[in-house]
Amino acid sequence: MNPLRQTGIKNLGTHFRSTYHHHRTQSTDSQFDGGERYLADICIQTENGEIQLKTRHVTDRTFREHLEIIFTKDHKSSLLIRCFNILLKFITCVLYIYRAANDTPPFKSSCFLRDNAHSFKNRTTFLNDTSTIDWTAIVCVDRSFLIWLMQVILASISLFETLLMIYLQQKGQRLTHVLTKYMFVELIATIPWLTTLAYKPFRALFIPVFFNAWLMKRNLEGLLNDLNQIQDFSRSILVQQLSSLAMTVFSLLFTAMCGFQQLQRGGHFYGVFDTFYYVIISTSTVGYGDIVPDIWPSKLFMTIMIVAALILIPTQLEQMASFWFERQKYGGTYNRHRAAHDKHVVVCTTSLNHDQIMDFLNEFYSHRLHQTYHVILISPAEPDVQLRSILLTALWKQRVIYMQGSALRTYDLIRARVDRSRAVFILETRTHTNKIMADQHSILRSWAVKDFAPYVPQYVQIFRPENKIHVKFAGE
Repeated sequence: MNPLRQTGIKNLGTHFRSTYHHHRTQSTDSQFDGGERYLADICIQTENGEIQLKTRHVTDRTFREHLEIIFTKDHKSSLLIRCFNILLKFITCVLYIYRAANDTPPFKSSCFLRDNAHSFKNRTTFLNDTSTIDWTAIVCVDRSFLIWLMQVILASISLFETLLMIYLQQKGQRLTHVLTKYMFVELIATIPWLTTLAYKPFRALFIPVFFNAWLMKRNLEGLLNDLNQIQDFSRSILVQQLSSLAMTVFSLLFTAMCGFQQLQRGGHFYGVFDTFYYVIISTSTVGYGDIVPDIWPSKLFMTIMIVAALILIPTQLEQMASFWFERQKYGGTYNRHRAAHDKHVVVCTTSLNHDQIMDFLNEFYSHRLHQTYHVILISPAEPDVQLRSILLTALWKQRVIYMQGSALRTYDLIRARVDRSRAVFILETRTHTNKIMADQHSILRSWAVKDFAPYVPQYVQIFRPENKIHVKFAGE
């Protein structure tokens, strides 16, 4: 053993009974059962207080690490798992709608409440509401054995995966993961199904399976995020926000419809289609009055859902509108269809100097063959008032498009459709004091464009002749 290393180990102190210090260095014979190996230095304190170092080979990845890769780190496998989860939640919602659609009075479910009491009805005076409520019809439902069995199987799979995801979390993050609102919804929609296995009359117990719509919304948002990681979607953020808004509206309508239909079992019964009609009419603030809740639980539930809709939907609309205006401010994205049919060139520059940009545009459009071209300006700097006012004139508004960004970012190159452009011009300010640094910036941008679109010709402005060799692949 190395004396310095041994001395350092002895200075660790005597308060450690057994500590592990891993040095992940790949050995020459690193193949062990098809996986990598690494050296693990195990520091063990002996009875006389000395620390001894033992080295052994262990496999590179544990079973937990393999699960982490499959469920969280590998975007392709995570994509498949999220698709499976969306399908799982969708099937549970379809089974609930199927059960509710075949629900017709009089209700004769073999519920434990009906077995213990012939009728569990009461007349309440809550908020001056004196209507009679049949609580047994609300708590118990008519459910076939096949529907019950399928829901139990789906709930067991979902709960097992939920517990597995808790296990894969880091020790300091498990409690935070458990205390999320989606975990609360998951437990409400799954655990009651397992309790029905213990006592047969519980099989007719009502379980709010329609809350799975919110879990399906979360999985869809994660699915879009994984798609964004696998492929470079130029409009991924806008697509995610639109999808999130659509799923929020769907989840609100679905929850309101199912909850109202179930609560109205205790009063005047309405079918699934009638409740859907009522929810659409109510949320659109029309309210014809042909269908109304006649008991206070359904009135209170619909009030809560309408307030939730008034809070959630405008908030998401505001976020989407804010993102849209910011996106338009920074140039947005050059249309894919437009890039495929129209000709355009890309100009990359560090700063937008008014004189230099206008000199380039006048010289470029002086050729008669360039009159149909579009010019896309990419720069991290914003145009000054003088340049912005000129670009808004009728002469340049339909020809020049400004995008705030950098040629060093792949996302900005995608926005400008550099791979479909006819040429890329990389310019620097003529008044730049440090010519070497200016050439370095131009060379880096040229390399980035070359990696992204190797077949697009480049025209790079270089101040020092000796730097031309670094951009020899630029268009000639």
